Amino acid sequence: MEIIKTDTTKEIRKELEQQEWYSSLTEDCDAIITETVFNSRWELIKGYHELGKRILLDLPKFEEYKAEGESAVQCIAKSTGKSQRTIYYAIKFARKYDDINQLPEGKNISWYKVCNQVLTENTDTTEEKESDENVCKSCGRPLE
Repeated sequence: MEIIKTDTTKEIRKELEQQEWYSSLTEDCDAIITETVFNSRWELIKGYHELGKRILLDLPKFEEYKAEGESAVQCIAKSTGKSQRTIYYAIKFARKYDDINQLPEGKNISWYKVCNQVLTENTDTTEEKESDENVCKSCGRPLE
């Protein structure tokens, strides 16, 4: 097997980039990748929204078990293998946005931005949080 030298590879790529069919190919590839990433991000957001809404349906049923010392978020997280933070954010997201099409950036957003910007904006100041004994000082989640 013959190894192509780097200079030769650059020359070949340069020649390819001048071909109309190659430009069309790479534009199509970029469009496919962009669309796929966009769709996967939006589907993830829709999934977490659906998760939060589903949990909210049965959340009142946890009241009788609260005496056991484990919150609904803790229980669901353990049973599903997801983190408590993920469950908490899914619930918070569903409460804040009944219609996910009302997100500030529309469909051009990621789950990371939802959790770290959208769901945390307009929250109490740190000073106010620290005075509230029912809120976790490190993450701002309500203590149950």
